[in-house]
Amino acid sequence: MRAHLRTAPLLAAASLLPAAAAAQTLTVRNNHELPYAGPVNAAVALPDGHYVGAGATAEVRGGAVRAVVALPAGGAARLTRAALPADGPHPFLLGPLRVTPAGGALALAWDGRPAGTLDLGLVVLPGSSATVDSAVAAFRPTALTWKPQVDGSFAAETRQDGYRVTVTLAPYGGGWVDARARVEREAPAGPAYVALVRRVTTPGVLTAAPAARLRFNGRVLDGSDSPDTWDRDFWYVRGVDWARWPAGPLSFLSVNGFTPTPTIQNAKGEWVEGSHFYVWERTRRVQDAAFLVSEIAGPNAEQAKSRYMPVTPYAPMRAGDALTLSWRLAVSANPDAQWEESQLRGFAGHRLAADRASRGPVRDSATVDVGVRAVTFGTAYFPYSTFVENLDFYRTPGTDRETWWPVSPVQWARWRTYVPRMRTDLHIIRAMGFEVVRLHHLELLQQLPRAEALAFLDWYAQQARALGLRILIDTEGPAAWVTALAARYRDVLVGVEIENEILIGGVKPGSAERWSSLYQAVKRGAPSLDAFLTTAGNHGQFERLRQLGTPFDRVGLHAYKHGAPWKESFLSHALGTGGYASDLGLPATLGEFNWKDITRLSPERRHREVAEIFEAILKPRALPQVDQFQFHEMLAVSPSISLNGGRHYEAVALDRRPKPEAEEWVRLIRAYGPSDAPVRVLPVTVREATFANGRATTTFTVENRTGRAVTLTLAPQSFDGVTATLQSAARVTLAAGATHEGRLALRLAPGAKPGAYHHFVRVAYGTRTSLGWGVAGNPGAPTFTAPLLGDRVTYEGGADVVRRIDWARPVTVAWVDKASVLEVEMAFLVASTLQAATGRPVRVSAMADVPDSLRARATLVQVGVMPDAAAKVGTVALRDRTLLLTGADKAAVQAAATDFVLRFWPQAKDAAMRHTGREPGNLLGHKAGVTEADPP
Repeated sequence: MRAHLRTAPLLAAASLLPAAAAAQTLTVRNNHELPYAGPVNAAVALPDGHYVGAGATAEVRGGAVRAVVALPAGGAARLTRAALPADGPHPFLLGPLRVTPAGGALALAWDGRPAGTLDLGLVVLPGSSATVDSAVAAFRPTALTWKPQVDGSFAAETRQDGYRVTVTLAPYGGGWVDARARVEREAPAGPAYVALVRRVTTPGVLTAAPAARLRFNGRVLDGSDSPDTWDRDFWYVRGVDWARWPAGPLSFLSVNGFTPTPTIQNAKGEWVEGSHFYVWERTRRVQDAAFLVSEIAGPNAEQAKSRYMPVTPYAPMRAGDALTLSWRLAVSANPDAQWEESQLRGFAGHRLAADRASRGPVRDSATVDVGVRAVTFGTAYFPYSTFVENLDFYRTPGTDRETWWPVSPVQWARWRTYVPRMRTDLHIIRAMGFEVVRLHHLELLQQLPRAEALAFLDWYAQQARALGLRILIDTEGPAAWVTALAARYRDVLVGVEIENEILIGGVKPGSAERWSSLYQAVKRGAPSLDAFLTTAGNHGQFERLRQLGTPFDRVGLHAYKHGAPWKESFLSHALGTGGYASDLGLPATLGEFNWKDITRLSPERRHREVAEIFEAILKPRALPQVDQFQFHEMLAVSPSISLNGGRHYEAVALDRRPKPEAEEWVRLIRAYGPSDAPVRVLPVTVREATFANGRATTTFTVENRTGRAVTLTLAPQSFDGVTATLQSAARVTLAAGATHEGRLALRLAPGAKPGAYHHFVRVAYGTRTSLGWGVAGNPGAPTFTAPLLGDRVTYEGGADVVRRIDWARPVTVAWVDKASVLEVEMAFLVASTLQAATGRPVRVSAMADVPDSLRARATLVQVGVMPDAAAKVGTVALRDRTLLLTGADKAAVQAAATDFVLRFWPQAKDAAMRHTGREPGNLLGHKAGVTEADPP
């Protein structure tokens, strides 16, 4: 869309300013893949005044900038401080759109012709039965007195039904009207339906084309009325993102901001959710009138049923509480094909000063990003918990709980045993392109002697420094612990999350004071380090903290997809958090993200589905930091107590072979990460190898995408049982766009166990390095010992039946039809450990998803209750090429699968039990510590 900006008079006026003032500049960058034309609002630390540039104009007042820009995809505008012309209209008002008060309403005109009217009204319907249709029927426009402001905007105020409503409306002649309404509860009252309604009347809407449409929780639908459909992911979004309709020769577009709903206080004094997480946005059309309804309190029957983060329908606002709604009405005679999406992102998404200058003193220059310029990607890697193994019957000695996240002081006292594995893992993380590693629940290390805890953390921090990684931590107190961590590792830390996703459960009495204390503890150790808290999208808790005086430096979010439907909701989920954080002048951190309930999908379908879901969170360019959770598959919690069939979403397997998720993360990191990141400009690809008699060779390629010639220094690296030797040049000069191919020789020590071995190619160029990650399989049969579970399991044909399996064939593990969660978990346990113990990829899926071609040639391990299984004990049977791990019920299946695994796993290369031994577990009558599983 062409922006109607007339900046020539302002450009000429720039010469009237002193030379020093002329150097004060504002840059606005459009980082989206689509063009953007329209207003931009952000916090900046620039001097007050007017700023002008080619196709752009702006005004700074009190640290806030209002700019109007017209930018191509990836484009930028540079504006310089200039004098305002002495006469004529304000530059923001130049263009075909004119907005004037008309009684209590506002009249819209386009090129001097009437185009419509806008009026507003607050609807308050006591009780708990009203709906959006009730609000439309009850709507009465408020007779507002609009007062013109010096910058061309209008302001009005009214009181009604115990509420005070203050509205500021900023028209822009190029075709936009931006509005903000503060709704404050002045007197206490009971449950009610409460909504601020805007009515936009545009004659000719019923006969014009194209048809009306709207974006509802990320999905574009035909029609004018928002649907009443429901999906679980609607917890985290707000309904109508935008609504578009034609009226004569013009197109109208309403775009909504994201407004957290005020929290309410329950009988325990806890601050919990109101009617929704965000104010719900709904639409209805009545003839020529579009009713745009911001539902502050109202029905929400489905979420109210949940035991996890429930809401209170028709929740009354507390006297003294307030919220600020924002919306945009855009008008165009010739909008482009991406008009709606660009307006939504520019108005409601990430709009933040690039250098966080808004938090500092006034400066001479500032850059505002519309959309995140580059995403910082991270992953969670905290081996002090994830290296624990709990197979329910037996577990790592000293395990402190059955649930997420355990720690074994007995095991971790010998953490140096795992240094080769941890160095390998950190190099894989770096090679994939992640820039941040997250140490989760770091307070767990307080169970160790302080010197040993710090020794591990010193080692971890040094590895991160050497690899160019940054560390994000979350931890509980005490304050002295938090200060010590911040001070000791300030150079490598990227932030401290105060406790873990602690705002999901609301604000309990005393919590705000504790969090303030921990925030100050971080600042005592590292004054410039960000300290923050995290929600699951229930950002009204942040608003409560602001009222309570609890500081935070970022808006933290943990987000998980639940189920396959309505993937598009994550387009809005991301925008909501990024936009809300921008409203506060803060960045957002998505500290945990993944798709739960992906477990039952086939590997082939997982590739497609995770690609769509992961892309949805990134495409809006609303979140500057995204942390995948978590890095590797593990065996850390009790299957029968804590596993819920939704946690097998890690990037790499138990043996660190990449899963489909890993391939998608690498692709997305290269697409959305920094443009100069090594994985983008100098990618290194290492071909998979297979050992034969302890020897293997492989090749690798290095591609130069830097745009210039570079000189490379190449060196192999390995840490966990494999030795790599470079068999090609160690130093090469590579022209721009050229590719170098090298060769490696790999060797294992005599007697090396079967499994997956990992090695790397380190490529240094200038002051930077790129890493290539190679996988080499050492195939072999698992080593079986005697059964462990006695009469709980029977082996048809004797215990040696497992040694007759043909391990040279491909192996696939499958669960039976209608399998319970526990049976699916047993299939994953068997598949994960077999892959690690055999050195060969092992496929896992439902029986129905096993390809016919694989059934014909593979060794099949079938897990689950069989129709003819009568035994109350677990049964292990080999029938032709199929190994059955079965029984009459799921408990018998668990016994069969676990005994099978325990016979080979403690001898396997990657088993922690190989180093720690084992102790009896939950199902042998020895529960460990905490046994209540975390919420879903």
